[in-house]
Amino acid sequence: LPSVLLALFYALFGVAIPASVIFMAFFSSLLFAGVYVVARHALPVLGAFTAMVLLAGTAGTLIWGRQMMLEIPMMAFSIWSIYFFIRYLHTDRWQDFFWAAGVMVAALYTKQTAGFFIFPMACIFVWQKQFAGLKRVHLWIIAALAVIALIPLLILQVKFADVNVMNVVSRPDIDSDRFSMENMLWYPAQLAGMTSVPFMLAAIFGVASLAFYW
Repeated sequence: LPSVLLALFYALFGVAIPASVIFMAFFSSLLFAGVYVVARHALPVLGAFTAMVLLAGTAGTLIWGRQMMLEIPMMAFSIWSIYFFIRYLHTDRWQDFFWAAGVMVAALYTKQTAGFFIFPMACIFVWQKQFAGLKRVHLWIIAALAVIALIPLLILQVKFADVNVMNVVSRPDIDSDRFSMENMLWYPAQLAGMTSVPFMLAAIFGVASLAFYW
């Protein structure tokens, strides 16, 4: 999906580095705006603006935002899917759930790691609406349409993504234990450097506050 959109930017601005910069700036702006509107559901204007600035100023965002990488577009689509999902929780309008599912499909076509958002969203739905909420017909119709829309992606994954699967499951050319403490803690060890210590402290304080609130 990003390749198609990038081709559109090249058609508009020419095949040059500035067009790529505009492309990434567009998705970065989309991500920051999404963080702001999602945060506004729980925070006042200043708090939502602070959340947006914290994300914009992290090392990871600054690195990914100036390179042709898929993380920023994927997160931009994901945050807007979350926005429409939150709206659906408040309004129960099938249109909001349709947009949430559709934008999540776009996020998955951008980078499959967006799928990690689906499980917590499903848990939040059950927590908010109880299991009775699963009886809504439009829920299953839209979910079925999303699955159908993802069939081409699944086919592409099966045919061409065997290298990615091998990297996750095993690497015959590298002697490495996937379940060693060193490997399992590698990503958590990068968090402070990619997000900054103040961001990490704010996240820990936020989670602790939510736990106390519940």
